[in-house]
Amino acid sequence: MGLIAPSRTGGGGRRYSARDVDLLRTIAELTAAGAGIEGVRRILDLEHQVDALSRRNQELAAQLESTREALREALGEVVRTRRVDRPSRLPVLRQPDATGSMVVWRRSH
Repeated sequence: MGLIAPSRTGGGGRRYSARDVDLLRTIAELTAAGAGIEGVRRILDLEHQVDALSRRNQELAAQLESTREALREALGEVVRTRRVDRPSRLPVLRQPDATGSMVVWRRSH
């Protein structure tokens, strides 16, 4: 039905990986619960999308943390070396709150 694509042996037999077997079990559970083949196909597509988005979210969270750390270091360096008579033009960084959100804004002249 095109839901899985097992590898083939030299003689043409099917070889199912552990992932294929898990997927077959999921398909069996979904069809036993009343989902049709097209419904199963759509559910599997949505699960793949959720997995891909979750991985991307983790990548972006890591990039954000790296950027925050670089900004903290840059601002710390500016604070240590800044002349008193010339205000910084770098964005102001307020530490993240309990939700993890951060506020960055530019100082007005």
